[in-house]
Amino acid sequence: MSIFIQWNINGFYKRSVDINRIIYDFLLQIICFQETNLKDNHTAHIKNYLGYFKNLSFTNRESGGVATFISNNLKSENIPIYSILEIIATLIKFQKHLCICTIYIPDSKTFTK
Repeated sequence: MSIFIQWNINGFYKRSVDINRIIYDFLLQIICFQETNLKDNHTAHIKNYLGYFKNLSFTNRESGGVATFISNNLKSENIPIYSILEIIATLIKFQKHLCICTIYIPDSKTFTK
């Protein structure tokens, strides 16, 4: 059993067969995706997982976005992060808590001080 995978998926729905195969093959507990390409306020579902999402809200097309999926057999909760970045944080309640951050920064993003 693997516990964790991170994947720049470049479109959640066009990779759904691959996602299900990887879950089946590796029995994943935590899955982090970048470039989910979901519309604002849209979520996707994976059977037996709880999903946390941050989608782009300033575009008219599916682009960017991040998601973290946690197996239903783990206790987890969203940690609010207020940022213009595509970032989410999730607290996994193992015996010792673990914080998973998923972030996507497109090549076109410029940073200033």
